[in-house]
Amino acid sequence: MNRTSWLIAAFITAVLVAGVYWYQHRRAGAPASENGPAPAVAASAAPPPQQHYPVPETPQIPAPPPLPTLDESDRPLVEALAQALGPGVESFLIPRALIRHLVATVDSLDRPAPVPLRLRPVPPTPGVPAVETINGGLYLSAANAERYRPFVDALKAADMAKLAAVYFRYYPLFQKAYEDLGYPGGYFNDRLIQVIDHLLVAPQVQGPLAVAQPHVLYQYADPQFEALSWGQKTLLRLGPDNEAAVKDQLRALRKAIVANKPSP
Repeated sequence: MNRTSWLIAAFITAVLVAGVYWYQHRRAGAPASENGPAPAVAASAAPPPQQHYPVPETPQIPAPPPLPTLDESDRPLVEALAQALGPGVESFLIPRALIRHLVATVDSLDRPAPVPLRLRPVPPTPGVPAVETINGGLYLSAANAERYRPFVDALKAADMAKLAAVYFRYYPLFQKAYEDLGYPGGYFNDRLIQVIDHLLVAPQVQGPLAVAQPHVLYQYADPQFEALSWGQKTLLRLGPDNEAAVKDQLRALRKAIVANKPSP
């Protein structure tokens, strides 16, 4: 997998849109904590989370080595991803509280506001949105889709089954990070499926999208589009062909991480 592919692997792991922003100018975030967000409730005091989409429990022979602690998991996780998908991961991941930041990003994707910069698992995408004037109106340029084409092409070549295998191996740490984020009664795999399903129903619009710039930042001119979650708005701006390709891989990822039919 080439260098571009690694950014996409991280992108998909965070449900694909963590590193791409709608804003022309990004505000600087506070330095990230080594330990990520502080737990809102002690996980040990909470009941076991209800599981609608349990991850598989497949015996491995020989047994794998014990997992590291959550706060010591950055290097082992990066090495596991490199073994599954290819070298070069450090160039396109921020290996600092990585699992915590992936979990926080996933949890934010169906909300109006983007994840804070200090919680992003990947660096920002270079450049700014491409816009053009058509008949006096401001529109998202078709060239903007070309800006993301290399990432989408790499995404289409990524093996979601291998990515899911690493996710399953480290799942107890993803679950711990989710509980520490403030969901001691929640189950992260259910939340991940919920967010993927949310992204899959994002509108897919043919033709140029009108934008406005009331202040410094661009926004969609159509109030219905502007009211979408930041994850859906990000998919929308990739362009219809790129969005369709991303959704195909989201479906593949969903299939790979759903071990059983949902429980009643």
